[in-house]
Amino acid sequence: MSIKLLTQARSTKLSLLGKYSPAKVGDVIRWNNFPDPRYPQPPDKARWFICLGKIIEYRIDSSIAFSVVVYIQTTPTQIQHYQPGESRGGLPYILFKAGEFGFEETCVLDFSMDIFSYQESDINKNASNIEIKGRL
Repeated sequence: MSIKLLTQARSTKLSLLGKYSPAKVGDVIRWNNFPDPRYPQPPDKARWFICLGKIIEYRIDSSIAFSVVVYIQTTPTQIQHYQPGESRGGLPYILFKAGEFGFEETCVLDFSMDIFSYQESDINKNASNIEIKGRL
């Protein structure tokens, strides 16, 4: 690999890191109109997340390609399901009260739920619907 190619790769990596992304560990994110069809939301309902971080994936074949993957964890507001005897009552979670860390609603971080991973480019397409509200 030539020096020019390595320099170009470093330059590309730095420009990707400078783009808008709610990808700082611990960011509390409010995402309006969440676009994932697996989780339909009413139009007036925002979805809350905590950013767990991001990675840069490298692909080297005939050219060098980079993609940034952002990992976020949802924080449901349906806290009644976490009461003893309810459907999620025995699962491990942390409760965040409205007003803490930027949360406007009381939410739970449920450790049994899947972690979402999205390409940073897809998050950037939805940037107008994403607000960073605070940080843990």
